[in-house]
Amino acid sequence: MFYFEVSVQESGEKCQIAIGLSDENFRLNRQPGWEQGSYGYHSSSGRKFNGSERGEVYASQYTSGDVVGCGIIFSRQEIFFTRNGEYLGVAFSNVSSPILFPTVGLHSKGESITANFGQKPFMMDVTSFIERENELIRQEQAKIKVDFMWCHSAIQSYLLFMGYKETYESFNGTSTSTNTPNSSNTSNNSSKNSSKNSDQNSDQNSDQKNILLKTLSQRSELRKLIREGNTLEALSRLQKIFPKAISDKNGNHTQFILLIQHFIELIRNVKIDEALNFARERLNPLSNVLEGSDLKLLQDSMTLLAYTNPELSPNKYLLSLNQRDFVANDVNKFILEQHEFRDCSILEQQISQLIVTQKVLRMANNNSGEIFDLNSRI
Repeated sequence: MFYFEVSVQESGEKCQIAIGLSDENFRLNRQPGWEQGSYGYHSSSGRKFNGSERGEVYASQYTSGDVVGCGIIFSRQEIFFTRNGEYLGVAFSNVSSPILFPTVGLHSKGESITANFGQKPFMMDVTSFIERENELIRQEQAKIKVDFMWCHSAIQSYLLFMGYKETYESFNGTSTSTNTPNSSNTSNNSSKNSSKNSDQNSDQNSDQKNILLKTLSQRSELRKLIREGNTLEALSRLQKIFPKAISDKNGNHTQFILLIQHFIELIRNVKIDEALNFARERLNPLSNVLEGSDLKLLQDSMTLLAYTNPELSPNKYLLSLNQRDFVANDVNKFILEQHEFRDCSILEQQISQLIVTQKVLRMANNNSGEIFDLNSRI
């Protein structure tokens, strides 16, 4: 959303002030709303204008001492106005102009205004307004019918793919004994449709699922070791299971992040001398062959030695549990690749599609509006 407010200081001789938005082709000797590509709320009549000098009934007139706000909700393509902090309703819908600029027209002698683009608090409660808009979006989303079988398949696929063995088994045990809402009232045709949808949305073909199931215990055990900080033990097991693969290009990367994670665990446990020796013996020889993100990870990790309290350093993220998960995910991917499994779960596919779709929509709107943040929606 974009929003600004205009305070009418003096209404002048005729009070012919117009407040709104216009595109780059707007003629500056005209009032906003009179030209195509411009939108305005006029003081003298209280009418709204868009590409017309006649306008339409909208709200009351405004004059000296009033504060008029104008906003655009990019997701809805709607323009609205406020008067003294009060929302006046949607003025224009299906606003398709790629770029719009705040515009104020003064059309009679003695008119004077000041504009507020956020340099001071707005009269309208913007925070509450955005919360209400988000609630409306949530209500609309709640009306969307969700296929229970698809949800089950997507979650199952993700847990299996990531190697969350206990959660996967617990989820299967729960979900298989749980019916869909109102299942007792569904007809035979509905049951057939659900079965058909389930088949169409199968999370993996049988060969892929067999690979996931076959390696599940192995991947789960390694993930547990890494999340507990036992990275050298995890590396030792990988070397025994895949002695050749762990030495090739992809394996070298996996081997490196396990070594660097062990160094980080030593820092976490305040074993500085041991960390220094480990860095000299195991990490320093790698500094000349690493590149890209691996080299940066090595450099960032080494900076932890410079801080008395590394958990307060700029690279404190390395000490987080999320970093352990990052390493565990890489190891999980490495194991699956050894079985020529290069797919991902349905859930990850859908999330990737959502992120790309939101990015494309924002680009189509000239990169205006809120930047989609997945973490804030979870």
